[in-house]
Amino acid sequence: KTVFHEYFHAVQHAFIDSLDYQRRDELLGPTWFVEGGAEYMAQLYSEKLLNDGTIERSGMNYPSFAQRMEWKMLGGKETLDRECPGMSIADITYADPCSYSAYELGAWGHAYLQHLAGEEALLEIFHPFVEELGWEAAFERAFGMTSEIFYIQFETFLERPLSEQLAILPQP
Repeated sequence: KTVFHEYFHAVQHAFIDSLDYQRRDELLGPTWFVEGGAEYMAQLYSEKLLNDGTIERSGMNYPSFAQRMEWKMLGGKETLDRECPGMSIADITYADPCSYSAYELGAWGHAYLQHLAGEEALLEIFHPFVEELGWEAAFERAFGMTSEIFYIQFETFLERPLSEQLAILPQP
C-alpha cells in the first residue's frame, strides 16, 4: 500500500510543470487533499489489484478496503479530537500534532468527493486543469462546488453514523 501511496504523489506532481516550489505547493493544495488523495487511491487501487489477482495475497490476512477505511474514519476523528480539538481538516498542516488526521480523514474526503462527482473527477478533470486554473478553480470544475461548500458538507458527513459513511464506498 505504501508504494501505491508514494506513486500517487508522483502522479499528483506529474500534472504540474512549474519548477517554483511555492507555486507547486499551492497547486497541490491543502495537506488533507495531497495526503488524503494519495492514501485513498493507494487503499482503493491496492484492493482492486488484490481482488483481480494482479497482486497475490500470499496467505496474508489483509483487511478489506471497507475495514481499512472504517479504521481511518475512527482513528482520524479520534486523533483530530484529541490532538487538535475544533480544527477542520481544511486547516491541518504537516506541523500540527494531528497531521495524521489529514491522511485518514483526507482519504475520506476523497471518498466523499468521488461519491459525489464520480471516479474520473480527480484524475480526468481536477489534475489536468490544476496548473492552468489554480487549485480552487480546478476543485470547483472537478467536483461541482467550492472547497468552502465541500468543508461544510464534509463536516456534516463526518457526523453521520458509520454505516452511512461506509455505504458511500465503491466496491473495488
